[in-house]
Amino acid sequence: MAGSRLTSWLTVLLGTAGPFWLSGCTGSAAISAIPFSRTDIRDREPLALTLPTAGRCAWYVDGAGQLTVAMKYENFPLFGKYTKAGWLARFRLGEKPAGRSLRYNLSRDQVRGLCSSGIEHWRFQTRWGVLVLDQMPGHRYRGRFQIAVAQQQFTLLSGWAPTGYTAPLLIMWGEFEAVHDEELAKAVVAAIDKENWTDFGTIPMVRPVQTRPLPGTTQPATRPVPSTNPARIPDPRGM
Repeated sequence: MAGSRLTSWLTVLLGTAGPFWLSGCTGSAAISAIPFSRTDIRDREPLALTLPTAGRCAWYVDGAGQLTVAMKYENFPLFGKYTKAGWLARFRLGEKPAGRSLRYNLSRDQVRGLCSSGIEHWRFQTRWGVLVLDQMPGHRYRGRFQIAVAQQQFTLLSGWAPTGYTAPLLIMWGEFEAVHDEELAKAVVAAIDKENWTDFGTIPMVRPVQTRPLPGTTQPATRPVPSTNPARIPDPRGM
């Protein structure tokens, strides 16, 4: 189920980006994904799916000293707006590394992503994960991560769905090299955060049992809550 959603979105992407290591002066990012669980594997269905490499990846530090990394991919539509495709993602990480590297334990909503291809729209938000960030020469950061994300798809009838813990999970992993470009990073963050993320953020979701559970942490029982927010068509111009 989750795999078919992601597959349908990827199969209509037009255009490709260069290899990850050719990051140049604009940074780059590569992300792959697999369904959290499968009930079947279709004939010739890829076991892992890779998003086109983002040709722009940047970081900035806000007034509170919090580091954010943002990335952007867009294709070159050959036949008008209905063949336009792209994806955006942002990682809100916290304080900058004081030394050469720092590990971040990621939780709910620290990562958001928004993807569009023609009339199809898809988005994801973290539930848990880990990211290791290394400082590099030239005010750059190199990051590697593995995260679990919930995903939603947009339709005119229901808006973003499904909501809460009914949203299917994906495991994503990847790496990026980010340059210091506050203007680019803030533009990507603004394009993502202008969407209404209420259905993702207000309903708790149970995470897998940890190998070393933290004392005193529990998850309340939940049930699906219908959205009271009107559907808004994502604006592809924000990509």
